[in-house]
Amino acid sequence: MLGYPKRFSAVNGARIAHYNQGQGNGPCLLLLHGFPTSSFLWRDIIAALRRRYHIIAPDLLGLGDSSAAMDSDHSLHGQAELMEGLLNRYKVEDVVVVGHDIGGAVAQLLVQSVSRRVRGLVLVSSAAYDNWPVAVVRQLQWFATWRPVWHAAVRAGMTRSLGFADSGFRRGVKFPGSLDAQTIEEYLRPHRLSVSSRDHLRQLLLALDNQETRRAAHRLHRLNLPAMVVWGADDAFLPVTWGRRLTADIRGAVLHILNNCGHFVPEERAGELAGLIDTFARRAFEHAPSRPAYGRPDRPRFGSA
Repeated sequence: MLGYPKRFSAVNGARIAHYNQGQGNGPCLLLLHGFPTSSFLWRDIIAALRRRYHIIAPDLLGLGDSSAAMDSDHSLHGQAELMEGLLNRYKVEDVVVVGHDIGGAVAQLLVQSVSRRVRGLVLVSSAAYDNWPVAVVRQLQWFATWRPVWHAAVRAGMTRSLGFADSGFRRGVKFPGSLDAQTIEEYLRPHRLSVSSRDHLRQLLLALDNQETRRAAHRLHRLNLPAMVVWGADDAFLPVTWGRRLTADIRGAVLHILNNCGHFVPEERAGELAGLIDTFARRAFEHAPSRPAYGRPDRPRFGSA
């Protein structure tokens, strides 16, 4: 649907689907989507920035087209390890990590394991602390507890009406027209067509646990890298107060609140978000010292208006 195909890379025993676009030798952006989307979320950001950056946008395991053994680690830490492996696969040494929703939670964990490579962190309406799973995801987790019930619910379209299409996607935007039926269908496609994909989604739901982000929260103040937080003012799932808290806890972070915008910022405000990421990333790469992303308190503020 993007005009260029997804690639598949073997990473730690998994087969990670991803878009690999732009300047292969240029500064790298790693774009991590959230729940219940896929790398398709970043299509307009990729189109806007691919001439300047090397862009890697993977599908998290359990969402999109990535696959692995069913007993693979679907937790946030497991996802972060896969993302580290993908960066290794492309020999990326300098990267700005951008994460939306649980992709933002994965990003918070990833900067710990690849701290010397990370030049900046962008959190977009991010899962953090104990602000997730939200109610609609907890409903889906209940269905996922029993595999036969889960598959019956998916086949009957119950997960679509409960979580993905109506309560999920439609509530996730300020203006319903921001998400058309074709876009929603692309997000739902893997789980509709494949039993294996439905099982991976179930494993992801069972693995989602805010204990990982609660532990990560205690280390946010130690982050030693440029950081930017972007939030929709009308986010129905994660109110903007969470964005303000993240900005306060990450030293030097800057906050951009987008008015008339809901949770799915890359869907509703792709142009504005691409501009913010571009300005932030250019400054982050230009001023990137060689040091880990944790520790020293003095560093410049990037991305402020």
